[in-house]
Amino acid sequence: MSEFPTYDELLQRPFFFCGIGGSGMLPLAQILAGQGARVSGSDRSRDQGRTPEKFAALEAQGFTLFPQDGSGITSKDQILVASAAVEDTVPEMVRAKELGCLKLTRAELNSILFNTSGAGIAIAGTSGKSTVTGMLGWIMQFAGREPTFRPASTTHNNTHNNTARRQAGTHTRRHAHARARRQAGRQSGTQGRRESCRLRAPRRHGAARARACVCVCVCVCV
Repeated sequence: MSEFPTYDELLQRPFFFCGIGGSGMLPLAQILAGQGARVSGSDRSRDQGRTPEKFAALEAQGFTLFPQDGSGITSKDQILVASAAVEDTVPEMVRAKELGCLKLTRAELNSILFNTSGAGIAIAGTSGKSTVTGMLGWIMQFAGREPTFRPASTTHNNTHNNTARRQAGTHTRRHAHARARRQAGRQSGTQGRRESCRLRAPRRHGAARARACVCVCVCVCV
């Protein structure tokens, strides 16, 4: 094995996501699982009893979840994935360092998945990124390209059963909302039809919406 594993070698090793329920982490975990990797994780929100439906959906998809106490890190072969915001004092970080586990940031894993996809499209900017990413994924789906797309937020009409495109715990609600909008379109004419077809990202509030930072959403065609 080379000093840094190849992508195929990475997929043979178990992944552990510290903060698996995060909006930037969850899609990456789902993409890896869709590629056949073994994925487990922890999240302080789960330990605090927040959004239990999301974590129940993750477990239903086959992810093994642990308390964020380090108990899920048991082998040096595991690959720890954590965002740059995770403190070094978090038990998983401490345990992974003790065992000598390979650690990847969210950005590094995102880069690996993107660069090994064969054909990738990156969308960057200060606004409209998730909408454009969702539109491209939607277009490619109907063009028969079977894309994997990773928007930074949940799109409102994810109605196809593609695990890498689903946000756990929200797919069923989004599907129901899409049906309701289509029904409204049939009942109220053109305006309703426009609303039923519109692809929107959830609004951002407060400081998150006001930030003028450049973020990257990724649409990967595989």
